[in-house]
Amino acid sequence: MTSKKEAILYALAGVALKYDKGYCYPSQAHILHLVQKWHKISMSRSTLNRILKEMEFEGWFERIRRHRRGPNGKILFGTTLYKLKGKVYKYLGSLREWLGKFFLRFRVPFVGQYKPPKSEILGGCIGGEGVLGVLLNEKGRASPS
Repeated sequence: MTSKKEAILYALAGVALKYDKGYCYPSQAHILHLVQKWHKISMSRSTLNRILKEMEFEGWFERIRRHRRGPNGKILFGTTLYKLKGKVYKYLGSLREWLGKFFLRFRVPFVGQYKPPKSEILGGCIGGEGVLGVLLNEKGRASPS
């Protein structure tokens, strides 16, 4: 089960890495949508803001609130810019290493590492053609695929 902090971290890192950037600026509604969609965790906007504040204090990212003056002089608020810090990449890298070790047990060899039995290479397959017979036509040239 993913905690709320992890779900928010994955949402922010996912948006940033999707565009190959070290920052992102999703709206709060979009963060809530991603957390609900991928982690099945519902939370209010105030809970999201509280957790974002905690995570910023813990050093996961830096938040830069963006705003500007509108034509009538009022302040218009934009989306917050989240600059991811090294702690995020270190955490995701350790998670990647752990998953790599876990899935190593289920690894399928690359095509270059697969060595079929000699009978399969020389023509012991059904139909008597074998791998080389399929790849090469009767003149010894590669058959068009």
